[in-house]
Amino acid sequence: MNSVLLFSLNPTSRANTHKSLKRSGYRVDLGESLGHVQELGEQYGYDALVAEVDDSIELFHKVLSVRDETLPEAVLIIIADRKIVSNLAPKAHEHEFDVLEKPYSVERLKLNLERALEARRLRYEAQSLRHERHLIHQTHGFVAVSPATKNVLALARKVAKSDSTALLTGETGTGKELVAGAIHYESARAGGPFVKVNCAALPAQLLESELFGHEKGAFTSADRLRIGRFEQANTGTIFFDEVGDMSLETQAKVLRVVQEREFQRLGSSRTIHTDVRLIAATNKPLGDMVEAGEFREDLFYRLNVISIEIPPLRERREDILPLVDFFSLKFAGDLKKPHKEFSSEAVMALLGYSWPGNIRELQNVVERGVLLSDGPTITVSDLGLPPMRQGPDSSEKSREPAVKLPAGGVDLKEVERSLVLQALERSNWVQKEAAKLLGVSTRVLNHKIRTFGITHPRWRRNV
Repeated sequence: MNSVLLFSLNPTSRANTHKSLKRSGYRVDLGESLGHVQELGEQYGYDALVAEVDDSIELFHKVLSVRDETLPEAVLIIIADRKIVSNLAPKAHEHEFDVLEKPYSVERLKLNLERALEARRLRYEAQSLRHERHLIHQTHGFVAVSPATKNVLALARKVAKSDSTALLTGETGTGKELVAGAIHYESARAGGPFVKVNCAALPAQLLESELFGHEKGAFTSADRLRIGRFEQANTGTIFFDEVGDMSLETQAKVLRVVQEREFQRLGSSRTIHTDVRLIAATNKPLGDMVEAGEFREDLFYRLNVISIEIPPLRERREDILPLVDFFSLKFAGDLKKPHKEFSSEAVMALLGYSWPGNIRELQNVVERGVLLSDGPTITVSDLGLPPMRQGPDSSEKSREPAVKLPAGGVDLKEVERSLVLQALERSNWVQKEAAKLLGVSTRVLNHKIRTFGITHPRWRRNV
């Protein structure tokens, strides 16, 4: 429920507007004087300030000053007589307010309120997502070739159909944030904000201010009211990244929000209700942390309603080359460089590397390759992979296996046939390009195609 602070020196107009807005579902408080408006604003905070100034430009400037000082995050709607509306309109964009000319209908006021509040919501969402524009949240944007990744996305789609809390686990850089975004954008909350909180980036007091917001004067540096992430995420999803780094004190406060869907800003006694879906992620063993007394057991069970484990990149190597293609196309466009193929040696190095930093490290390596490559192809030296971790050049002791042998063994011929088919499909059935992906000559690939009985209608001669 959005809250409105209504100011008017006209008792009749104030009473009628108050009644109509309450009937429309707003929580409305009345400010009978500017001093009262300032007092209410400092004590409670509001989503919107509606002020009737009639024909007084002086009163308008006083209202604007009170808003900037006590309600900087609130939308402002000024109701004025016709003769000063023309003077106020040019200032509206600069000072972020809307103007409504008298006489006005309450229906028009409600329409302006709805538009202003929606614009504020979109602004909050844009701010929270600006730093992650490179991420693709929708599941149809995922690069998912391996069975492991496809299973993760299938589970994410199922989770998206409910409002249940989800816990995403996995190493740093595996794509937990992408999965969280996919759950949000595939859910009924897709029209609401997706707000991210990095629990490892802030100390306890700042994290609480980030989550719950604070009133002016709540602590030494709190020189203005701040809207917290829970409030910003209303009707949407809030994503706690690295939740294992949250202090026990903050965990207790988050638990209350999860249980009761309400909280208080720091320095305020006013209870704010919120409608959010919670998704958490961690690279730490929360179960072990519970045993060690480092994480609250009750919060752990609240978060771990549905658990999704995201495997490291080294366990889903089928995704490496598709991800390389995706990132190389992206960075070629971003850096205004021509799109280049990777040399066969570079492909083998990418496939053989252990990727301790997972997808995030792969992204950085591909960006480096696209940026530094001067030749016709991107080479191993362009990638800058640590020599001791490259598959073909590493010692057996330091090298991670390119493919892990399952306990029950495999059918080697079937594995080889599968890789040949994948290379052909990725290269649009051009054998020369498929041979490059596999690091073999065209003659060797042609022999394998005949051995496995692989055919395609485009080929002039089939087996």
